[in-house]
Amino acid sequence: MNENSRPRIPNEWVRYMYEKLESGELTYATVLKKVPYSYQNVTIFKQISRNTLKKAFKEIGGTPKIKSGPPQEELTPELILKVQNSYENYKCGVQKLYWTLNMNPKQFQISYNVVIKAAKFLGIYKEKDKSNPKAYYVDYEAILPNTIWHVDIHFLKEPETLPVYGIIDDKSRYLLALKLLCNKSSTELQKWQLQQFKNMEHLSVSGQIR
Repeated sequence: MNENSRPRIPNEWVRYMYEKLESGELTYATVLKKVPYSYQNVTIFKQISRNTLKKAFKEIGGTPKIKSGPPQEELTPELILKVQNSYENYKCGVQKLYWTLNMNPKQFQISYNVVIKAAKFLGIYKEKDKSNPKAYYVDYEAILPNTIWHVDIHFLKEPETLPVYGIIDDKSRYLLALKLLCNKSSTELQKWQLQQFKNMEHLSVSGQIR
C-alpha cells in the first residue's frame, strides 16, 4: 500500500491546528481527541498520540513546542500563609487543608502538591498525606423539586437539652436556615418534623425517592 492509498490527516487541518496551538487558543489535550483522517472522500475521526501529531506538523514544515504538561504552580509566601492560617483554624491533615482551601474555587484554588509543599515547609506534613486526595464534594443535579437539601438535627446539652435544626444545601454545603426550638423536647421535635415535612419528597442514601 503506497502513501496515497491510506487515510491521511488533511494538510489544511494540520496547518490550522498548528496556528491555534502556537497561539495558545487550543490545547493538545483537546486537539488530540478528535483528528480527521480522509481517504477517497470519506472522513473518520480518531484519537491520536502527540508523536503522531508532531510528525504531521514536521511534514508541513512546523516544529511546535510540545509541552509535557501544565506549568507547575510555585510555592509563594502568600500561599504558605494561606495554608498556615487554614491549619491554625482547623488543626487537620493535608487532605482536609486542601478541601478547606478549595471550598470556593471561583475565589481561590490551590493544587494538592502545593499544599503538600507548604505543609513540609511549615513542618506539619505527615507521610500518610502523600497519597492523592479523595473527592470531598460530589456535584449533582436535583432530579425533582425540593430534593437538593436535607435537615440536620442536633441537641444542645448545656444548660439543658434543646433541639436545633438546620436546612443545608447538599451541593454548596451552605446553611440555608437555622432554628432553635427552645420549647420542644427531642420526642416532640420528631413529631414536629414529620408534620412539617411529611409531604416533601426526598432522597435516601441510595438515591431512591421516599
